[in-house]
Amino acid sequence: MLNGKPTNLSGNFQGNAHVVYNGSFYYNERDKPRMLRFDLKSESYRQLDVPLLVTNNSNYLYTTENNYMDFSVDDNGLWALYGLSSDNNNTVVMKVDAYTMKIQYMWNISIDHHIFGEMFIVCGVLYAVDSVKEKNTKIRFALDLYKNILLDVNLPFTNPFGKTTMVGYNHRHKELYTWDRGNQLTYPIRYHEIGYNLTKEEKGEPEASAQVQTDFLIYH
Repeated sequence: MLNGKPTNLSGNFQGNAHVVYNGSFYYNERDKPRMLRFDLKSESYRQLDVPLLVTNNSNYLYTTENNYMDFSVDDNGLWALYGLSSDNNNTVVMKVDAYTMKIQYMWNISIDHHIFGEMFIVCGVLYAVDSVKEKNTKIRFALDLYKNILLDVNLPFTNPFGKTTMVGYNHRHKELYTWDRGNQLTYPIRYHEIGYNLTKEEKGEPEASAQVQTDFLIYH
């Protein structure tokens, strides 16, 4: 509802992973490999046809099977995550210009998105939560996307109500926020000094050649 009036979106949205960022609503159009930006002030649209996104029942993200795409916002801007086809099961991370809706960088990561409960991005690092149903679980996967380094993490994570349906990062308040069985929860973040306070120029941007192929193994 804008200015007291209901607003009809161009196409229904899919799932519950959409975000509002810098005055615009970003969402995956239902059953289509398309990302839309709706400007809440001007009520105008921009769209991005997402490469290699397949929207069928075998290609849901995560174990919750609510979304084909997940959106994340951190200090670097807007990100989108999605899975490749069921023949591959790799996870794609896409950095998108929030205004022009053009792809800035893409990472093709050889982890199966079907086995995780949720993923989120903080300071350019992709994290994966093992489960969103077990009350006590772990974050055991973290990949620095800018440096292409797999980090050694083993962080406890809780789903106190046993059904987390969304995990996001609030880059202004520096905390995680979740929906767990209808309850909104926040998780304060404490940073360790591993270089994430550097500027983009100091830490370097990814190679400018459109896509970055990332292959790695997870060690237990």
